[in-house]
Amino acid sequence: MKPIWPKINKAIGIVNLTIGIVLFYVIFDLTQKQIAFIQNLTGQNGFPKVDISFFELFLSKRILLLFGILSTTSGILILLRKKLGWVLGYSFLLIITLTLTQITVFGISDVTITVIGPEYWIQIYSGFGLLVSLGFLILLSTKPIRILNRINRYSWLLSFGIVLILYLTPRIL
Repeated sequence: MKPIWPKINKAIGIVNLTIGIVLFYVIFDLTQKQIAFIQNLTGQNGFPKVDISFFELFLSKRILLLFGILSTTSGILILLRKKLGWVLGYSFLLIITLTLTQITVFGISDVTITVIGPEYWIQIYSGFGLLVSLGFLILLSTKPIRILNRINRYSWLLSFGIVLILYLTPRIL
């Protein structure tokens, strides 16, 4: 095995770890902005003061929080060269690829019908994210990376099982 493949594996782990940290930051920032908006709204319009729990708002974003945990955990485990890191990383990247595919494909019909506006940029960013996530997904699927992480048929089944649970459960409920 060429010495470049362990470096590519580490790069994928660092990317997953970075995405997880960014997701946690986005959730935290969004929660802070929601609290400020609600407090400002109740103060201006004469509504009674509302007690807002930061953790309730933070935990209300369960799906993003779960993806952040999945990405961070997979990044750490990939860096430690654990098989579970590959399984979680592949599951995370597959879910992100499926989600960005939906956003990009359905965004095409919305942008062509409406005037170019903010939705246009969402489509461009989701298309770019789709290409990047698909690239990392293909890298994780290459034979040298699979050999490096000792991936077998059960690892693939576990990864697809995690995808089914995490991707389909919110859509059913």
